[in-house]
Amino acid sequence: LEVALGNRLQSVIVNSYSDTVQAIDYLKSHQSGRSSFVPIQPKPFIQPPMNLNGNPAVLGRMIDKVQCPDEYRSLLNHLIGNVVLVQDFETALNLHAKLEFQGVVVTQNGEIIDSSGIVSGGQVSDSGNGLRHGQRFRSIQTTL
Repeated sequence: LEVALGNRLQSVIVNSYSDTVQAIDYLKSHQSGRSSFVPIQPKPFIQPPMNLNGNPAVLGRMIDKVQCPDEYRSLLNHLIGNVVLVQDFETALNLHAKLEFQGVVVTQNGEIIDSSGIVSGGQVSDSGNGLRHGQRFRSIQTTL
């Protein structure tokens, strides 16, 4: 999931685009750097249908494997609705090569092929695990 979300994992969820405007104005006026913002109800977009061809190494759509509160479902669909999880890199390459497939492919080992064909892979250290850091942060907040 972290691989599929990429840099968007660092985005701040806001209620509306007007909240985004206010936040960016604040960052500018206080010279506090940059950030990315995503509204909890993003602009709808139509995703092309995905034909996964029944290959057992194609594990399914990522969105079907992630649970979240209903209020975040449209946001999650916006972020990972076109992501397919596969067992290995060879399966990822084969799925991406199909002309009718327009999604993003992520392997269980963390390789990713985005819809434009850019491939990312290699070793990721545990210290780079943003989801794990978020879980630890929530745990610390609860403790405090």
